[in-house]
Amino acid sequence: MLAVTENLVAPARPYETLGRFLSLLLEQTSAASATTVTGLHIWEKYGGGCVVEWTAGPHAMQVLRELEMLADDDATTTRLSPGDITDVDEYCPGAVKFRVRGVQFELRPVDTVGVEAEREQLRNLIRECRDIRR
Repeated sequence: MLAVTENLVAPARPYETLGRFLSLLLEQTSAASATTVTGLHIWEKYGGGCVVEWTAGPHAMQVLRELEMLADDDATTTRLSPGDITDVDEYCPGAVKFRVRGVQFELRPVDTVGVEAEREQLRNLIRECRDIRR
């Protein structure tokens, strides 16, 4: 006789989840496309999970919201699905912990400026370049 369990989905493999998460983070969020982001660091935590840290660029919650929107939109990507991101905890100002398919991640940016300020910096840089060409 087969035992019936509540969780019919096998737990995610941590490195597969890491790959799915990082491919979205580095290809489709403002953390990767930001012009002011420097020093993007990624490391595995002792005991499991992963930390992503960067300097300048977008705030952690902005990046997390982008990841959640991507996960909820199967037309954009199927690397993550609705409900894959859970247990969101902004445990201190500017940093956030959450789980992706059961694997814990932390976003811990330093000296962020936010998406809006970054866009303004980019606009100013474009204006300066145009002025130099004149």
